[in-house]
Amino acid sequence: MNFPVGDRPKSALLLFRLLPAVWMLLTGILPLAAQDLPPTDQESIRELILQLDEVGSVRERKQVLARLESLGRQVLPTLEHPPGGLSQQTRLLLRQLRNRLEKSDNQKLASGTRASLEGFLTAKQACAELTRQTGLKIQLDAAPGQVTRFDGKEASFWSLVDLLMKRYQLEIAGDSPVRGLRLVPKTQKRGPTLQASEAGVYRIEPVRFRSRRIADGEPVDRDILTVRFRWEPMLSPFQLEFDFGQLVATVPSGQSFASTRSSRLRTSIRRNQSNVELEIPFRPFPTDEVEFRLGGSLSVTAPVGQHSFEFENVFEEKSKPLRKADMRVRIDSTEKNGSDRTLDMSFLLENAGQALDSHHGWMFENRGYLVDGNSRVISSRKMLTILQEKDKMGFRYFFELPQGAEGIRFIYQTPTSIRKIPQKFQLPRIRLK
Repeated sequence: MNFPVGDRPKSALLLFRLLPAVWMLLTGILPLAAQDLPPTDQESIRELILQLDEVGSVRERKQVLARLESLGRQVLPTLEHPPGGLSQQTRLLLRQLRNRLEKSDNQKLASGTRASLEGFLTAKQACAELTRQTGLKIQLDAAPGQVTRFDGKEASFWSLVDLLMKRYQLEIAGDSPVRGLRLVPKTQKRGPTLQASEAGVYRIEPVRFRSRRIADGEPVDRDILTVRFRWEPMLSPFQLEFDFGQLVATVPSGQSFASTRSSRLRTSIRRNQSNVELEIPFRPFPTDEVEFRLGGSLSVTAPVGQHSFEFENVFEEKSKPLRKADMRVRIDSTEKNGSDRTLDMSFLLENAGQALDSHHGWMFENRGYLVDGNSRVISSRKMLTILQEKDKMGFRYFFELPQGAEGIRFIYQTPTSIRKIPQKFQLPRIRLK
């Protein structure tokens, strides 16, 4: 494997990289930090990091840091695993930069998708327009025929979904497509309606409130609120964290109540699962109170970003392993049986820690497919997991190629990193009676 320039002996590297700087000083050209071409890949970003380690003045260091920060999310994979041999000061600057970028990126992720609807639209047209703007599939069953007017103001994804449901008398179905929602005609339900609330990328839905005085023949004396936490379909989370100890319920008189459960819950989320329901127990609320509001916080852990690994002429030539940041993908073998082809590949995550354990949960969201000479995408007939180790996974893809395999490319796409997306929420009015 060819190691990045950052792993060479530092004395040789300094001599090699000082030559252009000396030439520029002699010719009067601007400092090195101002002359870099825009980085287009992780290797170029590594070179920029090495430059940060070599510049001497505070002004030049600020210039290089500003260049790195301007690149945003794309530098994060390299910041997680920077080149070796960096000075302590450079490592500190990179950690601070990574924290700033991740905080900013998490805020953008948590704030959710925004869109707008304008003009006179049927439910079918409104769903199609929301799909077009967000890339999320809004599937509509038994579309209502009425037309309604929208003002064109930009709003969050969930507020627009709520508006659609209110205007056309719809509700979210329990089974929704991948990266989408299925809306169906609203069913008539008895009892008071519990108002949902949005919090950026999340939608918090009170499902029911009930009092339980006896359970399994024993007195329990609890009021229990069931809440459904839903996230935007753009996310494919594999874990939800919820701290019962941070919950605060407040009645109109100002009295506050904590949940009788104070633990922190960490629960796995299945592939294509769109929500999680939790029961929140309280001591009995005063009988003269009719409603309360609830505040708390939650977070999901989800893959974000995307790396693409592309292998040319994959069935005709032996492919070299490809590496981006701490990820390495290689084609282990291919086989031919008439027009049927199999392709075995492996995915290695260096310094995996818990990250690859998480990859086990979301590997099915990764895409492995072929592209022919006419740029036509060829999906696999099926995929099998053939290897699962601490830091490595292997997959076998089955393809049908009746036109032959000449010029066929294999592309594997995987998220660049795994993020925890926290958010505070408020449920303003939950009826007790």
